[in-house]
Amino acid sequence: MVHFSFELSQPAEFQLTIYDLLGREVYRFDEGRKERGSHEVDWNSGNAPIGVYRYLLCFGGDCFSSGFVVGK
Repeated sequence: MVHFSFELSQPAEFQLTIYDLLGREVYRFDEGRKERGSHEVDWNSGNAPIGVYRYLLCFGGDCFSSGFVVGK
């Protein structure tokens, strides 16, 4: 399980997308508009192969990207 937590200072559209190292989308969480405050999203990585993944977190017109490792 990979856990993402974030805080919004104002209501905003929200989207989290996870990619493998080949750039293939493996997960998308898109619930639309989120209210101001703390939020959490969990990705069940149980069936994902071991490896490095990138995520793109977008809200309120801003996007942030980073990586993480899935191990068994």
